[in-house]
Amino acid sequence: MYKILVSRTVEFKAPFQFVVDSIEDWAHFGHLHRKSIAGLSLLSKSDERTIFLYKARRLYPLPVYDYYIVFREEMPSQYGFRNVYINAKTGASHTLEVKAEWQVDRAIVVGDHLFSLPSYWRWLPKFFLRLFLQVYHWRMDKILDEDFEWIYERMTMEGPPASGSCAPAIPESYDVLENSFKKKSSEVADAIFQYRIVENFDGKCRLRFAEKKRNHP
Repeated sequence: MYKILVSRTVEFKAPFQFVVDSIEDWAHFGHLHRKSIAGLSLLSKSDERTIFLYKARRLYPLPVYDYYIVFREEMPSQYGFRNVYINAKTGASHTLEVKAEWQVDRAIVVGDHLFSLPSYWRWLPKFFLRLFLQVYHWRMDKILDEDFEWIYERMTMEGPPASGSCAPAIPESYDVLENSFKKKSSEVADAIFQYRIVENFDGKCRLRFAEKKRNHP
């Protein structure tokens, strides 16, 4: 693999708590960053750790996506988090660690993004690496602009921001396995197809009995 580290430092002249909220509240991403994120699905939540499925847009508005399983750990003492992104198709992974601190009159947010690229990137012309970084910064700047607008809305409006009201609530604990089997499969299925397979002892003959049932008209 060819690993590259991209570190970005952003200064926010805004209330520190608003900045921290924009970092910690990942549920707002799908609503606020629609041009970058096509969907988020919670898989597991326990204490400071969360696992979710992330559907990322490659280039808005083209219907081309990448799917990642994201392992996220909140770091309250550093007002940040760390994520591991695993590409659901290739298995490749990269990490993101974000920390924030208050200095005099502004919030300083540092994000370290470690990418794992295929080994052949070592021998590609430097043009491709510059293009990769240019696209990365372009995408991150778009997200940053949207975060700025969200923070500004909170600073200038009374009451909760309208953008935040569309973000789904994050439960204290969640497990997709437990949630999926809370009810029997036969209770939630719209159509049931039952098959019984019988094979003789030497495995040369197979007898199949199929029965189809429907629990709706």
